Amino acid sequence: MKLAALSILIMALVLTPLASGEDPSGGWLGKAISFYSNESYDLALLYVNKSLDIDPAYPDAWNLKGYILSDLGRFGEALICFNRSLEIDPQDPYIWYSKGFVLYGMGIDEEAMEAYDRAIELNSSDPDLWRARGLALYSLGRYDEAVDSYDEALVLDPAEGEVWYQKGLALLGMRSYDKALECYDLAIIIDEEDAASWHGKGFTLYSLGRVEEAIDCYDRAIDIDPSITDVWYNKGIALGSLGRHEEAFECYDAAVEIDPQYHPAWFNKGLALYSLGRAEEAIACYDRAIDIDPNLVAVWNNKGNALYTLDRFEEALECYRRAVEIDPDYSNAWYNLGVVLHRLGRGEDALEAYDRLIEIDPSRQDVWYNRGLALYSLGRYDEAAACYDHVLEMDPGDGEVWYNKGLALGRLGRFEEALGCYDEALKADPEQPDVMNNRCNTLYALGRYNDSVGCYDEVIGIDLGYENAWYNRGVALYKLERYQEAATSYGEAIALNGSRIDAWHGMGEALASAGRYDEAVESYDGAIALDPGDPTVWYNRGLLLYNASRLEEAVESYDEVIELDPSYEGVWKLKGLALYDLGRFEEAIDCYDEALEISPSDVSLWYNKGGLLFGLGRYDEAIECYDRVIEIDRYEKGDALYLLGRYDEAIECYDKVIEVSPLEAKAWYQKGLAHQILGEYERSAECYDRVFELDPSYEGVSLKRGLVLLKLGDYDGALASYDLALQEDSRDLEAARGRGEALLGLERFEEAVASFDRILANASEDGGAWHGRGQALAGLQRYDEAIESYDRAIAINTSEKILWIGRGAVLEEAGRSGDAVASYDRAVALDQEDPEAWSVRGRALTKAGRLEDAASSYDRAIALDPSSAEAWRGKGTVFEAQGLAEEAIECFDAALAANPADAEAWRLKGQVLEGLGRKGEALESYERASEADPSSAEAWKKKGDLLSGMKRYSEALDSYATAAEIDPTDGAVLRSRGSILQSLGRLEEAVESYDRALAIDPGDADLWYIRGTALDGLQRHEEAIESYDRALAINPGDARSWNRKGDAFYKLGQHRKAVECYDKFIELSSG
Repeated sequence: MKLAALSILIMALVLTPLASGEDPSGGWLGKAISFYSNESYDLALLYVNKSLDIDPAYPDAWNLKGYILSDLGRFGEALICFNRSLEIDPQDPYIWYSKGFVLYGMGIDEEAMEAYDRAIELNSSDPDLWRARGLALYSLGRYDEAVDSYDEALVLDPAEGEVWYQKGLALLGMRSYDKALECYDLAIIIDEEDAASWHGKGFTLYSLGRVEEAIDCYDRAIDIDPSITDVWYNKGIALGSLGRHEEAFECYDAAVEIDPQYHPAWFNKGLALYSLGRAEEAIACYDRAIDIDPNLVAVWNNKGNALYTLDRFEEALECYRRAVEIDPDYSNAWYNLGVVLHRLGRGEDALEAYDRLIEIDPSRQDVWYNRGLALYSLGRYDEAAACYDHVLEMDPGDGEVWYNKGLALGRLGRFEEALGCYDEALKADPEQPDVMNNRCNTLYALGRYNDSVGCYDEVIGIDLGYENAWYNRGVALYKLERYQEAATSYGEAIALNGSRIDAWHGMGEALASAGRYDEAVESYDGAIALDPGDPTVWYNRGLLLYNASRLEEAVESYDEVIELDPSYEGVWKLKGLALYDLGRFEEAIDCYDEALEISPSDVSLWYNKGGLLFGLGRYDEAIECYDRVIEIDRYEKGDALYLLGRYDEAIECYDKVIEVSPLEAKAWYQKGLAHQILGEYERSAECYDRVFELDPSYEGVSLKRGLVLLKLGDYDGALASYDLALQEDSRDLEAARGRGEALLGLERFEEAVASFDRILANASEDGGAWHGRGQALAGLQRYDEAIESYDRAIAINTSEKILWIGRGAVLEEAGRSGDAVASYDRAVALDQEDPEAWSVRGRALTKAGRLEDAASSYDRAIALDPSSAEAWRGKGTVFEAQGLAEEAIECFDAALAANPADAEAWRLKGQVLEGLGRKGEALESYERASEADPSSAEAWKKKGDLLSGMKRYSEALDSYATAAEIDPTDGAVLRSRGSILQSLGRLEEAVESYDRALAIDPGDADLWYIRGTALDGLQRHEEAIESYDRALAINPGDARSWNRKGDAFYKLGQHRKAVECYDKFIELSSG
């Protein structure tokens, strides 16, 4: 600003007219200007103050003082001077300009811009004023307005290269790179030696992705002025982007040599060294940057990255923590903090870091992914899977995420879902051996062993050297009892990695199972050669040798186990058995004594020792051993009685155990089994509940409890028990079937179908599952599919009577009574002594209209079981259909004698009595029916109909209300209710009842007509007309509706329309 200030001041002195004689204040000002031009600011300030002492209203003196103070960096004082000058002369544009300059220097850009605006108002022809205004706007980030100001300056002086340069900067701010490039080119044309413009051009080309050209421009700027740090710095960035890190490093080196305090260059020098793999040197550079400014978060973060690369995790941790202390929202540091904490095994702390980052930016896929990995490492697989779901919502095609989700679901036992995840991962890349191998493992976990073998074959086809696939293939083949192939597969794994003890071990087991004992021993020897200190391999080798009757060698193997681990479970017992078979009885007894020291409660040890002692004639000692057996196993007598089928006595034994040890889960469990077999399900359930209280994980209790609760009709409880059983063993088919049956009981048919489908996916020949599936489909009224399911079940077991009965019931529901009879015929052919089969056959024959055959079928059922209420009731329906009312009543009475709570028999009896006009008795029968089964809508409806016919309307309405509450879809009940209400003059309620009925069956023309009459009664004639129109739309020949519609028009005064309706009525009536 100094040159501009001098020119302004000298101009002012020249133009200022003098009065007579010399102006003393002006003389002091002249001296001040002279000292100012020589940069003698203190003297200049002294003389300008003398000038102001003489003339405090001398504006030029205030201006000069402002310039001096501004150059001394004392902007606040300078601003006071310019303000004082403007008080004296507010029309001087250059004082406004000077004020703007000071404000700009103070960073008060808005006010600076206002000062420049005022200067331009006073003198719009000075390009410097426009330029200064542009600078202020640029600082405010108002780049488009800055460009406009620079354009005004360039109109006045297009050859001013500095303005072209500054306009280029503003255009860069607007990301208008092409226009910025034009500006720098023009600036360079004006002055080819302008290093700043070459620098700006380079930066612009870099922003356009023209990196090589950018480097050329930076080189040109350096040639002109090699001391500009920013140029070296930006050249380094450009070279780094091309991967030329060594050259980039040299540029940053040059920058810090020029200015050792230039921390961005130290930082980027560190980045370049890090990219070159020189992490230690990079850390030193980051430290220099931190020394200059300890609050540089990016530097702390990258120093942490370098330390992480060197496995200096704790130090890296401190760097990331320092970064987030400085800037709590710095996401990269939170991310890296989570990564290093996870690496250090501090999963919970890693989660906190990831959670903090999610608060900052919930859209970062990598954070959700790493959070999932951390949760997985903590065993929180459900939550891990949920994290992976977040990532997949953002990127459904990320195969790696699908893979990791599959791993998490596999850990949860949700193998079907895991399989789907692996399939999705393979869509992204079909040839990923790790993904394929885990897919194969999942098929194995689902019990689909053949499929898993085929899958491992595919992995091996992609990568013949994938040893895990060979090993796992061996495991699956072993499970399929294809022992020879399993041994070969283990052999391939060993060929790839001879140090795999598990493969040597597996091959030994497979060869042993294939009867190739000598080779199996060699395999175990191979495992022992790798780790002779593994007692398990010696133990298994001993078992093999024992089974091969190589007893002496077996004893040697057991001795090796004992030497390695004298307390190894089972080894003393097996050595004892081998010695016994060798006839070395005393040594065998010694072994049993050693075993009993380890497991004094093992009944089999005492029993075997007793047998040996007995054989040696040491009877007293033998008796002591047998006494110990009885003392230890208090359940022995109860279990024996249970096995003999003497369940009541077994329960007494278990009760005695419970008296002594009421917290003994096993006794409660065994007692529950006995009650269950006796059909005492409530007592059985109580026992199993007690087991649950004592030990919720007791093996088998969830399954047994589910079964008895199912028998008791507690379907919710049964479902919960079966779910627990499946958590314990997801492949338990009995639990899976039970779960489906519980869902059937709850009428959750869709879920039941899905449950049975899951069973059939792994066990397609499970007849019980096909049966359950058929029942569920029938509940959904998907009869054809239900019949297909029954047919599949029957194909598996054609002699299962219940399947033929179930199939017949579905055919009945589907309205195919004749086909149902054929199914029931198959059932009775399988068991001609089953009254139920004969009864259901009679029912189907009745529906098919074959009444004589139906009666014979029911008679056969009654002959087999005279107390069969179902058969008597069925026979009664046949007599009713034949018009033999009294005989029908006798049959219903016989049914009720067998089962007084048979609601259907009461209802049917009432129906026949009502037909005979015996209304009082009929009413009593309906009342007994509704008492026996309060949920029978049909009983309440029949009672309502009868009461209505007896004109006991209030009671009839109550009955209809109950029927409608039980079955809100029965339109006939609502219609009958409406008729009574209408007859009682309760027309609003009647209309409401008709509306509910019509919502169920909008095609009932008669009900639309009746509704219209009720609306007429309410004087709502327009609505009545609409109701008649609906009736006529369904049945245009309904004369009644035309007549009542005419009446309604007449009452509305629309006589012409009324006549038209009456004409139609007459036409239809006369026809």
